[in-house]
Amino acid sequence: MKSNALIISLITLFCFYSCATKKYKQSKFQNGKCEYLYVNDFSGTSISTSDFIVLKDTISVSSLKFECTYTAFYTSWVMYNNYGEWDDGVQPENSYNTYLVWKDIDLFSNGDKYTVVTYGVEKPGDIYSSLMVFDDKGGDMLSKNSELKTKLIDLFSTEIRKKKKKKIKSIFHQKYIKQFRPEFWETYKTYPNIKIYIE
Repeated sequence: MKSNALIISLITLFCFYSCATKKYKQSKFQNGKCEYLYVNDFSGTSISTSDFIVLKDTISVSSLKFECTYTAFYTSWVMYNNYGEWDDGVQPENSYNTYLVWKDIDLFSNGDKYTVVTYGVEKPGDIYSSLMVFDDKGGDMLSKNSELKTKLIDLFSTEIRKKKKKKIKSIFHQKYIKQFRPEFWETYKTYPNIKIYIE
């Protein structure tokens, strides 16, 4: 319980189909970081580390970014498609981002459980899908010395490149909007050619 509380605290502070060849769509933002946005793919990966003070202790948290994804939801789609609905969601104050949290996830089917936090950013010329991964003691699995870092990058790279079922994506977005953007839910339901899967 203590490790889960720590992870949530850190998050709060931390404020269509593939082909054999890489498929991309040119961004309308020519001067941004992403010249192209990649469908079921990404231009590259990076890991950033941020330091936070929690209970007078300085804690470093690492985030894995998949750069220039077509939307910021790619890592969230992977988790939803493979493990179902999130266990928790955190919206830091004065931030539009929502951090989705999956707890006790056996990522490698070996009995080891992890907490996975997904989020993303969409701004002019820069879109990325990101995640953080913690073990059952709250340890950072994407840190510089983590033995799992490469396996995690490989796992999510493979999953992002898989085809996504349109219905699964629609259900994910509808649940997401209804829970975290309820002010847009009624408007969303009026969009043409939208099939509503949830009540």
